[in-house]
Amino acid sequence: MEKNVGKKDAIVRLVLAAIFVGLGVYLLSVNSTISIGLFVFSFMLLMTSLVGRCGLYKVFGINTCPIDKR
Repeated sequence: MEKNVGKKDAIVRLVLAAIFVGLGVYLLSVNSTISIGLFVFSFMLLMTSLVGRCGLYKVFGINTCPIDKR
C-alpha cells in the first residue's frame, strides 16, 4: 500500500489529535457525546499519521508524501 501522508502532514495530524483529546477530556463533564466524537476523531488522526495512509486522500487523489525518484 502506497503512503499518501507526508511528514509535515503527519505532524499536523498528531498535534491536532493531542488538542482534540485535551478538548474531549475538558468537555467530558459537560457533554459526553461531543467528547466521544472528539476521541474518535483524534484516534483517526493518530492512526492516519502513524500508518501514513488516509482513505479520504485516496478518494480525492491527494498525496502529501514526497515522491522518491530513485
